[in-house]
Amino acid sequence: FLYFLRYIFSGADKVIYCASSLKGLLINYFKINGTILKYVPWAVDDVFFRPIKVEPAPYIFSAGDNDRDYTTLIEAIRNTGLGLKIATSLPIKGRHDNIEIMPWLKPVLLREEYAKAKFVVVPLHNAPSASGATALLESMAMGKAVIVSDSYGVRDFVRDRHNAIIVQPQDALALRKAIIYLNENHREREMIGQNARHTVEKYFNTARQAQDLAEAYKEVLIK
Repeated sequence: FLYFLRYIFSGADKVIYCASSLKGLLINYFKINGTILKYVPWAVDDVFFRPIKVEPAPYIFSAGDNDRDYTTLIEAIRNTGLGLKIATSLPIKGRHDNIEIMPWLKPVLLREEYAKAKFVVVPLHNAPSASGATALLESMAMGKAVIVSDSYGVRDFVRDRHNAIIVQPQDALALRKAIIYLNENHREREMIGQNARHTVEKYFNTARQAQDLAEAYKEVLIK
């Protein structure tokens, strides 16, 4: 499969990647000439995922499958008394107090859960891919404060204590401290959520992404 991908890439005029962490992988592992690489960051629809007024609920929300570390999240929230909802198709074993596991949600229902949640946690294993970027950016677009693991693949999108709180991957104690801190600091949640929304509006929305993709296509066509 690797050789097949290298063959496909060898005939490409342009290769687009969505996270800075992927550049080295594409050059060193897939042997792609760096001159044909084009960075177009991952993005979400900030018109659909936007701050909406709903009746707030006293729980934390987390969603997604790829490279998720729900084991660390569940350990971090244990005995805090805080409620947690997780939307995922991944198997989560055992029964846990104050934790509700739900199947993956349609976009409208997903948006509602983001909106109602006190804040969002995106727990990740460290990976070069942009796993978790969609849930992270959707939450940010909703104006929610987010705690996210410091995975290589999502570093383009967040700055610690500005538009998110960043914790080390697989560190349940650090995640627990961040969860308690955000839960107890309403003004910090509001500030981080507002900065998160502004970040998506400026850099990581699908309108901006479409412009960047159009530029990439033009570069190929006029070559």
